[in-house]
Amino acid sequence: MGYVPDVMRKNVYDVNENQKVDSAEDADTVNGINIPGPISSILTDHNKSVHDALGIAWTSLTGTPSSFSGQKGMIPRVSNDETSLEFKHNAVPSTLVVAANNAKDKLRSDYSCDGSSDQTEINNAINALPT
Repeated sequence: MGYVPDVMRKNVYDVNENQKVDSAEDADTVNGINIPGPISSILTDHNKSVHDALGIAWTSLTGTPSSFSGQKGMIPRVSNDETSLEFKHNAVPSTLVVAANNAKDKLRSDYSCDGSSDQTEINNAINALPT
C-alpha cells in the first residue's frame, strides 16, 4: 500500500477521529447523513428517517431477508406508516403458491422451485394442502 498523508487519513479514513484507519463499514456518515450504527445497518435496522434522508425507498427493502421469516401462510408486508414489517396470515389458507425457479418475487411463495427435481417442491405443496 502506498503512502497516505496524515491529513488525508484523518479526513477520509479516520471517520471518528480515534487515530485508527477505519473501513467504510465503520463510517459515521454517508453523503453527510449521520448513520446510527454500522453501514450495514441501513438495510437491516429499517430506520425510516435514515432511508428517507439517503433517498432509499423503505418499501424497496422488503425484498431483503428479515430477522423473522414468519410461519407458513404468513406474508411479510410493510406497515401502513412504513416503519416496520408486519406478518399477516394469508387470507386464503387452502391455497399454496409454488414459485418457479426464475420468479421475481419468491418471498411471497410458500414453496420455491430451484430448477432441479421441481416435482419434489410441487408435491410437497400438494401434500401440505389441508384436507
